[in-house]
Amino acid sequence: MKQIRERLTYANVLSSIVVVLVLGGATAFAAAQLGKNTVGTKQLKKNAVTAAKIKKAAVNGAKLADGSVTGAKLADGAVSEGKLGTDAVTEAKIKNGAVTGGKLADNSVSSGKLQNGAVTGEKIAQGSITGEDIAPGSTPFGEVVAQLRNAGPVNMMTGSATLIGTDVQPANEDDIFFAGLDVTFQASCTTPRSAIAYLLLDNPIPAGENIIGIGQANDSIGGTLTKRLDIGPFPGLGAGMQKMGAGYPQNRTFYIYTGASCNSGTGIAGTNLGVDIVGVE
Repeated sequence: MKQIRERLTYANVLSSIVVVLVLGGATAFAAAQLGKNTVGTKQLKKNAVTAAKIKKAAVNGAKLADGSVTGAKLADGAVSEGKLGTDAVTEAKIKNGAVTGGKLADNSVSSGKLQNGAVTGEKIAQGSITGEDIAPGSTPFGEVVAQLRNAGPVNMMTGSATLIGTDVQPANEDDIFFAGLDVTFQASCTTPRSAIAYLLLDNPIPAGENIIGIGQANDSIGGTLTKRLDIGPFPGLGAGMQKMGAGYPQNRTFYIYTGASCNSGTGIAGTNLGVDIVGVE
């Protein structure tokens, strides 16, 4: 012991203490005192940085390399509205056909989101725009508002009026009338033969202003024959087959008065008597 004490010096004791500290708990102490930028990628083991080791919101846009987040890296439904920065998704970032109707929230595309001229005729489905979608005052238009029919048959040789139907002309609506019927000549009615029809408005008596249209069908061929008789405006009657709207609704009743003749014999009938009304607002 005396020999050991004689050989102990301050340097020997201090060096021994340092060895014990290095081999013992001082390693942890030294790790906690790592200098700035001393741990690099070489010091990290593979898969050492897990999701649990990443602080919330630590990975921001500045930490992501351009093009590093591909479609395969995104889970379905992972990108919500709150996760996107303003103007983050530009037109160039969206694949053609990627945004379908199912991806758009109801009422999400407002008029302010549509570029001028973006909605062309090709973008509008057939029949999608109805009269209710058009302001009547901004775009005057006409449409068939009533179709009145009498299938017949009627004997055209008796000289009588046949009721076609009734309609109400709305206030301030101008109406135009189209009328006609099919005329069938039987073989028993010899040529020359003819049929005439008058369109009567509101009165079955063919007189004066009640007559608004006239049409005639003639035949010199003979045999059984059917011809279309179209009715046009009655000459010299002013407005003819149209009526300007008044400030109140007007009831309209339509008749067709027919007459026909054969050189000899009988057999002239009318079928498919009709009046179409076109309303213009």
